[in-house]
Amino acid sequence: MITDSLKKETVKKLKALIHQLVEDNIENIVSSGFSEITEAEIREELGYYPGKMTLPPNEAYQNWEDEIDIYEVKYQPPPNYEGNL
Repeated sequence: MITDSLKKETVKKLKALIHQLVEDNIENIVSSGFSEITEAEIREELGYYPGKMTLPPNEAYQNWEDEIDIYEVKYQPPPNYEGNL
């Protein structure tokens, strides 16, 4: 079950992750355990998108039903949660 406290914790982690991406601090994302893929794989994926990455407005993190999907991933115990913005 996805509770409000889980949503708040997820937003906190999501904000930190996005900030690291915008700052091009991919090494820190990998070393801190935010990613299951390598730095090279992340950079390859980011290379498919042209332009400059910027931080989303804070409002994007507040409208759960409209902006962020969080769902339980059942293949990795204990329950692991992922989201889309």
